[in-house]
Amino acid sequence: MKNLILIISIFLLAIACFAGDFDQNYTNHDWEIELFGFNGAVRNNSFSVGFWNSQVAGDSYWDSGELQDILRRIPADGLIADARMRATVLGGRYRDWSFSVGMRGDGYANVPKDIAEIALLGSQMDNHYTFSDLTGLSYAVGDYRAGYSRALPIKQLPNLRGEIGLHLYQGVFMNRAEDATGNLMITDELIQGDASFQSVQSTSGSGLGFDLGLSTPLNERWQVGMVIQNIYGFVNWQIDEVTTANLSANAAGIAIDSLDDDGYLDRVFVSESETVDGSGSYSLALTPEIDLMSVYDPPSKWQFGGRMLLIPRETTSHQFEWESSVSSAFETTNWSFLRSSVGLYGWFDPIFELGGGLNFSNYEVELRFISQHGLLNSAYGGGFLLSQRLMF
Repeated sequence: MKNLILIISIFLLAIACFAGDFDQNYTNHDWEIELFGFNGAVRNNSFSVGFWNSQVAGDSYWDSGELQDILRRIPADGLIADARMRATVLGGRYRDWSFSVGMRGDGYANVPKDIAEIALLGSQMDNHYTFSDLTGLSYAVGDYRAGYSRALPIKQLPNLRGEIGLHLYQGVFMNRAEDATGNLMITDELIQGDASFQSVQSTSGSGLGFDLGLSTPLNERWQVGMVIQNIYGFVNWQIDEVTTANLSANAAGIAIDSLDDDGYLDRVFVSESETVDGSGSYSLALTPEIDLMSVYDPPSKWQFGGRMLLIPRETTSHQFEWESSVSSAFETTNWSFLRSSVGLYGWFDPIFELGGGLNFSNYEVELRFISQHGLLNSAYGGGFLLSQRLMF
């Protein structure tokens, strides 16, 4: 996949290519000012919004049946959750030049089911637990982007247009859980095991990334484009602190039924934690995204689109992710519109978007709500998008 991205990148760079947001269509205005905007979403693989609000996030105590119900919803590969955030503070375009100042952040966590079982039900007799799959990452960076675009007419595509974009990243924070190992065995005669865990923290870093792509109208109704965002993007973090925690138990011969005795856990489990000032750096590779899009404008108030997003992600349990969707927009008045979208994350997880906006001669604003793997209370994730701009 990395070689494929490199080949495509070199090809696109050789013809000066396109980068940026395909939704930002070129207009007759010389100036466009992008005002505050936000695009964020969270999702998980275990709990719907309704179940979380009624069972997990409530103030009441759980009985044994409710605890079993919570645990039953966590798959065998663990509780997996991830979040994504993109925010624009200010951006602009003057003819062929563009810039933006904003923030971006991502996060994920993978909690093994064994850890969830111990947390909810406690340790069970004659069970073997493993904690090796515990991983997590969260980060946020300032994102400063500049781009240059130009027309690239060729005989077959006389209206071909391209742009190249450069991102400069300034690290805000990074927390990473790594090197988690551990096993625990409990029988009626012994408690034996050990576990270790390390976390790395940073509040400073820098990096860069590139955007490349192409877009062109095929005729007066169809427009298509391809964008490769964040090619070889990275942030080098200066490590502030490294925390290492160790837990061990070797209680052969100690009666299990004496767990309630004062000081029993202190005698059985030996724990220690050490935090040291960090040294060196940690290089975080930012995931590239390959966006394929098309828009169809029929001779009516409707507009239709299609999109496929490919993400060679290596930071979660998935090695490769993709989303596909079809969308429609309807011009309700001369100054307002509605937009909806239906798509799939992978093969089976549905994604729904619904929103609308206002479109005046010099100002445009749009708000969309996102629901993942279900609608409303049955959804397993959600988010929203806000965009607005001025045109002169």
